[in-house]
Amino acid sequence: MLVCLTMILAAALCGRAFAACGFVTPNDPEIAASSDSEAIQAAIGLAAEKGLGQVTVPRMNARTGKPLWEIEKCILIPSDMTVILDGCHLRMADGVFDNMFRNSLTYTPEGNTREGTERNIRLIGKNGAVLDGGEPNGLNEFTSGKTACPPNSPIC
Repeated sequence: MLVCLTMILAAALCGRAFAACGFVTPNDPEIAASSDSEAIQAAIGLAAEKGLGQVTVPRMNARTGKPLWEIEKCILIPSDMTVILDGCHLRMADGVFDNMFRNSLTYTPEGNTREGTERNIRLIGKNGAVLDGGEPNGLNEFTSGKTACPPNSPIC
């Protein structure tokens, strides 16, 4: 127990988690990613692979050195996984029109079957975690039209 508490303290100081304590973070040295979304998704994959079932996203982003995680694409969470947002700020990137999180079998043939039902997915925010929809883009119920895109969007 003391060893695990020491490792948690070390994780808080250096921004990395240790599998010995039962969780992975996107700052884990085993994770190489070119974006924040990829890093969080890789942490989820690593936790599932190691049978840990928990990912903790800390306040500091070791890849950028900033207290911000920019989400460029939806993060998929499988069954039996807990994602803890520990004092972090996740912000949707400009031009992204998607969910921040979704269960991993959404929009798949398997997800449309009884066997593909996913369970025990937990997303927990603590210590002031923030989910930020991004910079204002002018999109609201009066301006979106039928495409659900902001006016003059280069994407739609």
